Amino acid sequence: MPEGREKAKRAFQRALAIDPLTVDAVLALADMHIAEGELDSCIDLLKRFLQGSGHDFLHTKLGEVYCLSENFSEALACYHTAISMNPASAPAAAGLERLERLLRGGGGEGMEGQGEEGGEEGEEGEEGELGDEDMSGEVVY
Repeated sequence: MPEGREKAKRAFQRALAIDPLTVDAVLALADMHIAEGELDSCIDLLKRFLQGSGHDFLHTKLGEVYCLSENFSEALACYHTAISMNPASAPAAAGLERLERLLRGGGGEGMEGQGEEGGEEGEEGEEGELGDEDMSGEVVY
């Protein structure tokens, strides 16, 4: 339903124009960009929003998007920033662990295959993997 997505995108963009600190609108818009494969747009959106916000879960979300775009060094920095802001962030710790396992060569699959098998399912009571459908479930705030 492309027309519905565009309508939703415009609604989220209007919400951000009214209140630039609307976290839910940013996360929803980011998820829409991810679902449509617009990773660069998603990264730009999250980076813009991070300038006025100090939320660890946004750094985690940005780390996830960097992983999807295979920019692992930026993803690593984002996960470390999220953990430094909130050492108890289970989503950031899980993302960092998956990334480190990938970088070590363990698991033998790319980040896109993370949603289908073996992972940290159950850590937060959510699936919490980096597959497109699961991106919004990863970040708890």
